[in-house]
Amino acid sequence: MFTFTAFPKRTKRNAHDLALLVFFVLAASAAARAQVLYGSLVGNVTDPNGAAVTGAKVDLTNVATGDVTTAMTDERGAYTFHDLQVGVYKVAISRTSFKTTLKEDVRIEANKTFRFDAQLEVGGLEETVLITAGQELALQTDRADVNVTQSARQINNLPLFGSVGRNYQSILQLIPGTTRGTGSFS
Repeated sequence: MFTFTAFPKRTKRNAHDLALLVFFVLAASAAARAQVLYGSLVGNVTDPNGAAVTGAKVDLTNVATGDVTTAMTDERGAYTFHDLQVGVYKVAISRTSFKTTLKEDVRIEANKTFRFDAQLEVGGLEETVLITAGQELALQTDRADVNVTQSARQINNLPLFGSVGRNYQSILQLIPGTTRGTGSFS
């Protein structure tokens, strides 16, 4: 007599293999989310009285490539650009009955959110207000995370001391406020 079973019996080995597979898939997806290569730009557009300007056109131009991305302000006067390549941008905000506001030299950095709030002046579209500023504030209020970008020059100019060397995990200990992780690869 011949007996056929559609599903083989599960063994401890199969369950163990499945658990390992799930672990590695979840670990890989968590690592992929942790490495952010893009930045964001957010802001609010208001009139001279401080009221939100809805339907304002926000043009974002990548200075290096010339690519233009457009967004419209919502009912709160807010606009958002996500997943921007690192680089220098130019922001132009326009709306009927208001002067066009232009901000040049907006620097977008990886894993950071830049905020540009604009107050439009009453006037025609043919008039433009150019906003220039000195040093931008380093305080990021749009996100709760803390991040530090160290340039290759900063890393290469560090003295080689003790067992630290230029190991990236050891260099992290040089950033103020960091603590040593408790587990491997944490």
